[in-house]
Amino acid sequence: MANIDPPDYKASFLKEQERRKQAEDDARREKQIREELQELSRPTTFAEFLRHCHNLLSRPLSIETPSRSRHAANEPSVRFRPRHLPNVWLDKERQAMIGAR
Repeated sequence: MANIDPPDYKASFLKEQERRKQAEDDARREKQIREELQELSRPTTFAEFLRHCHNLLSRPLSIETPSRSRHAANEPSVRFRPRHLPNVWLDKERQAMIGAR
């Protein structure tokens, strides 16, 4: 005859208890996520809108130091710029009047 061990009721009970605890934690976490999403998707009041705009726009702007810049285009000697601006917008008569003064 085969030796049949009796079922381990204590181990089964502990496994079931752990499974229930995990299910409760999952349900609690899902409920919390659902509530957070509801809070994020609710309509914003005008006062909240103004407060958020103020907070975002009143933060000081930060300017990086030139040593942190890695682009050669930031060097003044490398930038492309015209040596003089042509007077293409002035007609010849106006140029003559300006030159006559």
